Amino acid sequence: MPEALPVEQINSVETAFAFVLGTLFNQQVRSDYAWQAPSRLKQRLGTLAPDQIIARGEMEFRRVFAISPVIHPFTERMAGNAFQAALLTSERYGGDARNIWTPSVHAGEFVARLCVFPGIGEHKARIALFVATVQLGIPVKADGGDYNIRSCAGLAQRFYPQEEPILME
Repeated sequence: MPEALPVEQINSVETAFAFVLGTLFNQQVRSDYAWQAPSRLKQRLGTLAPDQIIARGEMEFRRVFAISPVIHPFTERMAGNAFQAALLTSERYGGDARNIWTPSVHAGEFVARLCVFPGIGEHKARIALFVATVQLGIPVKADGGDYNIRSCAGLAQRFYPQEEPILME
């Protein structure tokens, strides 16, 4: 099984978009499988840069996404959502998903920005907030919202039972 993309630091357009895709793919599959899926996709495409994904065209992207073994069991829906995420990242964030959280955004805004992506609801976005702040050290400003570990569901509880998201004042 391929290694997951680096979690120590999101320092490129591709690893930032991999984070968005990992959040998207975290649906009805094991979390480790979901978070490794962007790496499998990159192996097939040669890139995870949203603008380069868009340049391939949606039909080609869907074809590559569906090659066996599939990237995600919900192949059609996830391929469509992933392509739409590339379009949204290109249109709203200049092709760089790091612009979702930079300059440092408030926690509620971070969650809201992720919720705009097809296939990412508040539950997934809260998990992403936790992963971003605790595992990746992405600075997100506190806004008084309830972002404790219990609101981040099983993934966070399993890996960090005593942790809280790191929110800057």
